[in-house]
Amino acid sequence: MRVQLPVKDQGGFSLIELMIALVLGLIIVGGVMVVFVSSSHSFVFNTALSRVQENGRFALEIVARELRNAGYRGDCFRNIDNLLDTGSANYQAAAYDLNDPLRGWGDGAGQFFTDNLTGYRPGTDLLLVKHAAVPSTAVLSANVDTGATSFLITGGERAGALLVFSDAGGCDLFQNTAGTNTNDLQRGTTGQSLNNLSATTQPLSHVYYAGDMTRITRYSSTLFYVGASDRVANISALRGLSFNNGVANDQELVEGITEMSVLYALRPAAGAALSYTRTAAQVTAAGQWDDVVSVRVNMTVQGEQDLSYQFATTVALRNRLL
Repeated sequence: MRVQLPVKDQGGFSLIELMIALVLGLIIVGGVMVVFVSSSHSFVFNTALSRVQENGRFALEIVARELRNAGYRGDCFRNIDNLLDTGSANYQAAAYDLNDPLRGWGDGAGQFFTDNLTGYRPGTDLLLVKHAAVPSTAVLSANVDTGATSFLITGGERAGALLVFSDAGGCDLFQNTAGTNTNDLQRGTTGQSLNNLSATTQPLSHVYYAGDMTRITRYSSTLFYVGASDRVANISALRGLSFNNGVANDQELVEGITEMSVLYALRPAAGAALSYTRTAAQVTAAGQWDDVVSVRVNMTVQGEQDLSYQFATTVALRNRLL
């Protein structure tokens, strides 16, 4: 005898239900992909923006720090006595005259520094700033007469360093011709990039006393300009051409800087506001570099994602406001 089992209804998805599920799944996956792509783009954009802002702030701070120190000569408040050999082939008054601490140009062609520039971007301004604000590690250990050519010290200093002696009585600039980290400094006439005039021709301005009575600082002279980047092809950068040791030393400072323009404010009449309208060419033509009391620096920074931002800072020359 046969027993016939009851037939149960078979469950499952119909074709329509399956198609609806697939469509809903695609919508959800598509939404996730849109969010992911959008987040990725936002991350890339924000990273590029942060880099541009960082480069802009850093570049302005480098230039502003030098401008704040422009003209600083240590403890003296009169013109510095220059003991450097002005007849040296490497000597350039614009680079080594601390009595003229600020100079600008609207173009880099035909200047004493032109051959030392790396990929200079035509039409951008150049700014030269000089000071003696960085302390030396050397300290006088014995008094120094005006005709001395060797100065006993503790602490040591680099061979070839440009140094400034200063106190309330005056200040002198010379190049150290002694070896690195010896027990003395020397103002010799041979052996270095610039060297010095003889002590007979140009003695020290006055006697300097040992210890804290005399401040010894390092001379700094830096030309800021927009040139080619050393690290990334087809990218501009803020560069610094340094004359600190008597020879030109060019280096990249901040990448991505494509433009730099500088405007100068002259010492105003009593009660008048500062006016940032003078270009370097106008100040030079009028012979008014000694009257510049404040500087406005504008830079354009180019980054990834076709980002381009402008940054600006205004710096008062505090050593001109005393």
